[in-house]
Order: sequence, then C-alpha cells, then structure tokens
Amino acid sequence: SLAYLTDGIYTNDGSDNYISYVTHTTQAPPEEFYITFDLGDVTTLYRAIIRPGHAYSGGAFPKSYILQASADGDTWKTVVIEANAQLDVESETVIAPFVYDFATAVEARYFRMKIVAHGDIYADTGIPYSAIGEIEILGECDGPINVAIGSQITATNTWDMADFFGAGF
Repeated sequence: SLAYLTDGIYTNDGSDNYISYVTHTTQAPPEEFYITFDLGDVTTLYRAIIRPGHAYSGGAFPKSYILQASADGDTWKTVVIEANAQLDVESETVIAPFVYDFATAVEARYFRMKIVAHGDIYADTGIPYSAIGEIEILGECDGPINVAIGSQITATNTWDMADFFGAGF
C-alpha cells in the first residue's frame, strides 16, 4: 500500500509492523514510474528524506531517481537528481536515509519521485522493482513539518509485499 510511504514506521525492529512500499512494473525494460504526492495546498518545500525499504538490507532501493515539485501538477521543477544511489547499511536493521536539501526552496502542491533505474529484478521474471521504506517531504507550516503525512499518493503501478509474502515485509 502507498500508505506505507508515510506511516512513520521506518525501522525494522524484527516485528511484523514494518512493511515497505514496493514498486512494480509490468514490463522489462520498465515504463516510466512515478510516485506522486498531492499535498492539498501549495506550501514551501525545502528538503526530502527517502528511506530505503529493509527487505534484503535495502538492496531493492532504486539505483537512480529524480525528485520534482509542482504548484499545478502540469509544470514540474527538478529539485534533486540522484544518478547513483549508494546505500549506507550499518546493519540489517539500520540503513541510513538519503537526505536532500533543495538548492532553493520551492512552492509546490505536488511532489513526485520518478524512478529512473529500479533496484532489483523480481525472481527470474526480468521484471524490475524497487522497495522504499518511507518518503518525508519537509515544508514550512509554522516550522518544519513532514507535509507528506496525510497527502493523497498515487503511483504508476503498485503492489505490496505484504499481499504477496504476508506480514513482516
């Protein structure tokens, strides 16, 4: 479920309460893949924090992606280009997040992550996928706040590891 991207649970404590969001494409090579947040109102955005999913020690985290913001959902401004994401894995339960401070703050209602290169190939199918634990979008609303919480989230294609593997993923 896309709700896992903003549920505030981003550590794997060994219990069944941590589930990653997993992208899923229907073809190889994949079509363009977007995760889009409708924040409800235009707000000032200045930072994004992307946390890898803990499955396979984060090995399915996207290899490259672009973060973009838009005031109207039609015209997009690129705020981050990550061409070669390198995981910092301290242990199976601790994977450092990717923290991006934007060069300049942006006024936006919409925020999206365009996955350019997925993190892994599912089994022997040749179908690429990525696992993301959490996405935080920080904005100014009487102080810094994660404006992604409560937002409407859509994605190009989606499935959820819990649906396939059961609780604990």
